[in-house]
Amino acid sequence: MRNVAPWMEAAIACLNPGRPHLGFGESSSYMTYALTRYPEAHDLQLRRSWVRNPDDNEWADIRTDDGFCCNFQTTLKRHRLKGEQFMGVELGHSYAGVKWGCNYTDPRYFTLSPYPPDGHSYWASRGISFASKPRAVDNGRRLAGHKSMSGRELVLPDVASGTLRLCNSSIVSSAEDLQICASLAACIASKASSLTNGRSKFKKLPPVMGDSRSSFHRTVCCLAQQSDVSLALDVVLGHGNSAYTLGTCFNRTPKTTWHVAGFEMNMQLAKMVSRKLDKEFGTAMMPCVKSFEAEPQGSGAQCARRRQIGSNSTHVTVIPEVVSQTGLRALCLDHMADLVILDPVSSFAPEVLGIEEICKPQYYLINNINLPGHAGWARAWLLQLGRFTELASGTLTDYRAARTAQRIHGKSEMGPLYQLRSWVLLRRQ
Repeated sequence: MRNVAPWMEAAIACLNPGRPHLGFGESSSYMTYALTRYPEAHDLQLRRSWVRNPDDNEWADIRTDDGFCCNFQTTLKRHRLKGEQFMGVELGHSYAGVKWGCNYTDPRYFTLSPYPPDGHSYWASRGISFASKPRAVDNGRRLAGHKSMSGRELVLPDVASGTLRLCNSSIVSSAEDLQICASLAACIASKASSLTNGRSKFKKLPPVMGDSRSSFHRTVCCLAQQSDVSLALDVVLGHGNSAYTLGTCFNRTPKTTWHVAGFEMNMQLAKMVSRKLDKEFGTAMMPCVKSFEAEPQGSGAQCARRRQIGSNSTHVTVIPEVVSQTGLRALCLDHMADLVILDPVSSFAPEVLGIEEICKPQYYLINNINLPGHAGWARAWLLQLGRFTELASGTLTDYRAARTAQRIHGKSEMGPLYQLRSWVLLRRQ
């Protein structure tokens, strides 16, 4: 190797030549650092009073006939007689529970369900049971895409307001969906889903969508960091807050050709958003010429100017027009959209149909699905197609709901209709 830093050479020298696959242990590195720099802060014991995992010859006793690893009494007694105070059991580690077939990494149990399953003798003998959450039914029938009528879900705290629900096991059942759910859950629950300043750089944002700590923006950020998302279509850009979140979180990945695109019919707002996004990520304006309703099916019209989607220098495209077939074809020509964010202030029926037919996104993130006159119907329509699974949902609290109702209806007393705003994440099968 050439030009290797001294610290890396020292790390390589510490590898065990007989077991190089184990790599360089982070815990040993930390302990060496602490003992070297702060020896007076630690007491060393002459012998270890714990073991990281059972011995290889003990897993046969731990495994039960049903394929789980629940029988610890004999092994614990053996280690207690040795004077040990603690024994770890890494069920999900490759050389521990996975090696001995403990079934912990089976998608049915990993992060989503109790291990072993609810009703297993391990829980029954301890008087423990798990409550299931019933699902709503439509005239006694399951909605398309729903696999069963009851299940569990991960409910994560929303730092800003509301709730965030992931991976309801009554809906999510495929191994691939479960893996994505686990990845999103780990990201959302960590600092990887937060923006450094808590709020976007954009000022005068709506109080609900302006907070980047919300469940919605944390989900947007983690979707940008998924390996299968590189082209995101934030259909209605508005103030550009979601686009800013996408760009910031795309930049946390090794991806070099990611792209965010969207429409904004207000020319003044489109120019303002374009300028601010351009400072961060590089932005191109791409004016088109026809509205969606006025554009005939199969029209060959093209946008007046089209920049290369996914170039290294330009990561954001703003179309300062209403959503159109022309614009959608231009944005989705080279690469079908991986993620579409829908947050319109109308039912958006022609636009949703056009997005599904032209862009065929892998993910739909739909906001305000419970508000009157918005695009909440799209969730039910997409699920009924039988092509999508609902991976996540959440709520946001609008503390200015009365002002919102006054602006829309002229009646502040209708505020309760807008106090909670719901969103949903769908994934194509």
